[in-house]
Amino acid sequence: HVAMPSLNKVTADNPSSVSRAILKTIASHCPHAVLMDKLDGASIQLYYKDGKLKSIITRGNGQYGKLIFHFAPYLPNVPKHIQTSEPVLVIRAEVVLRRKDFLENWSGAYDSSRAVASGLLNRRDVHKALEDLRVVALRVLQPALSVSAGLDYLDELGFETVPRRVLNLTNESEETFTGNHIVTGK
Repeated sequence: HVAMPSLNKVTADNPSSVSRAILKTIASHCPHAVLMDKLDGASIQLYYKDGKLKSIITRGNGQYGKLIFHFAPYLPNVPKHIQTSEPVLVIRAEVVLRRKDFLENWSGAYDSSRAVASGLLNRRDVHKALEDLRVVALRVLQPALSVSAGLDYLDELGFETVPRRVLNLTNESEETFTGNHIVTGK
């Protein structure tokens, strides 16, 4: 189990809300960054040992989460076995419900797709709606890989990964930071 604190995020509704000074400060510490879509779901951790999925844990309070491994067979895009040379692979991911599925099946009963995802993961029993959830990898927690290299590796292994773009902050303009994104070190 690896701790999963909240992700650092920078959001902007318009380009002027992220000042050039902030970008220069970030760039002085980390000239390259990964700009990722901010997914609104429930964070989980996938733990693989010798290529076999061994556990799935919710984020909980960042230190302690809930074991939800019994849902593994019902999460269709989570590989149960992977071809990796790493003896241990720990992945942070977000469980999301597509907007289309939310609007068709849940919008009257829940306020948001995040509430549906979280609610399903906190049940004790298996609900058929688990099959509508998507698990999107955000980063490799173990072994120590850069965010960019880790996501590329997860792509190679067949995981669904977060849409992203690697930035050279010394050359980017404020226009890069519009919308709802997470900026993290490369």
